[in-house]
Amino acid sequence: MKRHTNLRDWEKELRAFPIHPNGIPKPLIRKVEERIAMETGVRHRVRNAWVGGLAIAMVLAAAFMLREPLLHMFKPVERVVKEETFDQTSERHIKVQVFQSTAFMLQYGQAYVVKYPNMTIEPTETIGLSAPDGDVYKAYADKMTNEQLDIVYLPTAVYKKMASEGLLYPLDAFIQKEKYNLNTFIPGVIDYLRERDTGQLFGLSPTFNSQAIYYNKDLFNKYGVPFPTDRMTWEQLFELAARFPTDGRGDNRVYGFSPPTSGASIMLNMIGSTNRLSMTDAEGKKLLLNSPAYRKSISLVAEGIRKGWLQQSARGTGSITGIDMYKRNAFLTGNAAMALSNSGLARDLAEGKRRYNLSTFEWDMVTEPVSGEQPNLSTSFSLDGVYAINAKANNPRDAWELLKVIHSKTIAQKNVASMLVMQPSTIDGVPILPKEARREAFSALQIGTEATADTAAPYSFSAEINAIVNQEIQTYAQGAQSLEQTLQTLQDKGQQALDKANLLQQK
Repeated sequence: MKRHTNLRDWEKELRAFPIHPNGIPKPLIRKVEERIAMETGVRHRVRNAWVGGLAIAMVLAAAFMLREPLLHMFKPVERVVKEETFDQTSERHIKVQVFQSTAFMLQYGQAYVVKYPNMTIEPTETIGLSAPDGDVYKAYADKMTNEQLDIVYLPTAVYKKMASEGLLYPLDAFIQKEKYNLNTFIPGVIDYLRERDTGQLFGLSPTFNSQAIYYNKDLFNKYGVPFPTDRMTWEQLFELAARFPTDGRGDNRVYGFSPPTSGASIMLNMIGSTNRLSMTDAEGKKLLLNSPAYRKSISLVAEGIRKGWLQQSARGTGSITGIDMYKRNAFLTGNAAMALSNSGLARDLAEGKRRYNLSTFEWDMVTEPVSGEQPNLSTSFSLDGVYAINAKANNPRDAWELLKVIHSKTIAQKNVASMLVMQPSTIDGVPILPKEARREAFSALQIGTEATADTAAPYSFSAEINAIVNQEIQTYAQGAQSLEQTLQTLQDKGQQALDKANLLQQK
């Protein structure tokens, strides 16, 4: 295979390198998309964005793996010791821990072996990685050590702990020597990834997730309500939502605001996350619901339920396809003035319009709700994962070249255009499909460290307190008890549930 001696050559070949000799048939793409919709549903996209991209990648892989020139990429090659300079001549390979092998090779690995034909990649997966004792960090660390991996793909919390304990290879020397431009990343990402004590950088991340407020411009114009703006608080957003009528029925029913999923507890948790509230103290022993901050939040949620501008109906579950899947979302059908969601909703709007003539209205986006005390801070931003080099890697120089390919603008644009990656790119200027999506709404705010205060409350407490919150706020919204009674009942029942969960955890 011909060697590529400069960036322009390999990018030119990569752009012309088809996944299938005749392209992917449109009926196949349509069936894959509908299968993804059936499995995940619109409301699961916030947490399961990887699943959609992965399903597409696995189907496309059948065509890709028939390409004879790239079959050698999975063949093991004799290990080599690390070198000071990158050798583009001798045959070598690197071991890479990835979420799923086929998806990784389609998204990034293919580009690497096209650019460097002397290199092969040996992927190892973390799908189904188990932590029998509940220690996820140990599971990743053991895998990295036992399998002698060169590159690892880590959850952010695991990455930060590994970086602080010296298990990862610092990238600063590579960056300084090559004058690698970190300004290509959206603001805040690199600072977020730097190790807190030393300021060193140990990894990079190609994609992120965050939320924004989508709004139906046609509904706002129809009812004479001013458009939402960036950096609104929840109180300001709810004031707008309350200005829409709630007396319609069926297809004429309008909601001022549609949350990602229904339930008073979900709304209370979202408001609490924005305002950095925790339901318990740091030790997870004392409940904090009967407080001025939660008093205000509970009042907001209950008012939305009582007056009807806050959508409460469940969006449903089960295996459905086609237009019925899209009709479960009130914003997609034009029945909600505003909705909080990630970039997946922008794709759903485009697909609903293209395939079923839904969402023909004009829409736009503004930033997610913010805290009045920290109006420039995002509390929904998260990295989908971090690629880092093992401190004991046999081939750190080779691994660094792969990290550069993964985080190149060319690859990011190609992955978005081919729908191999569903999440927004951390590389600045890479669009979010569809074209009309306002990318800045997802990245305009500063990146926070944690969305809520740390708490040691048992995991089992979460489901029980959510059920209590749902019941008591609904009772208050229906006028069956006062706000003071609601707060006291929440505090009493919640504390009992917390004590019980802590007791069970000790056994």
